[in-house]
Amino acid sequence: MKVVNVKIKELRESLNLSQEEFGKSIGLSKSGISNIESGNRGVRESYIELICTKYNVSKVWLTDGSELAKEVHHLESFIEYLKSLNYSVQPIPCSETSCVYEVQSKDYTAEFTQEEFESLQNRNKDAIEGMILLQCQKNKKEPPSAATENGSGVENHDNK
Repeated sequence: MKVVNVKIKELRESLNLSQEEFGKSIGLSKSGISNIESGNRGVRESYIELICTKYNVSKVWLTDGSELAKEVHHLESFIEYLKSLNYSVQPIPCSETSCVYEVQSKDYTAEFTQEEFESLQNRNKDAIEGMILLQCQKNKKEPPSAATENGSGVENHDNK
């Protein structure tokens, strides 16, 4: 069985979709998805492209299945995010195993080593997760203050 068949099943299950739901989303029947997942049917290139686009997965990950492919997809997604903020991102290969990333706005240019670029990526993720947590706490009811815990709604003032 090819990696792509296994990865399609893995993707579908990670999305909590039935074979029928997943198939419908890409124009295949439940039996078509079942045949793909069992290895009885190959996957046309057009379906691979559609799955990658619709579910935002890397073609390398879907067809190769390696952990490296997942990392590449995350990197590609982060670069696309920076581009959506009007930054230009240009990887500049330095060696076979590392590169420098040039990030440019209309006013300035910065260069990041591989480690620095990964750090930027992680800081961005941490900042977003922190803001989501703060918003969750903001949306929850605040506990009653100590001044109104007696149930009267009136603050207690001791004049000593």
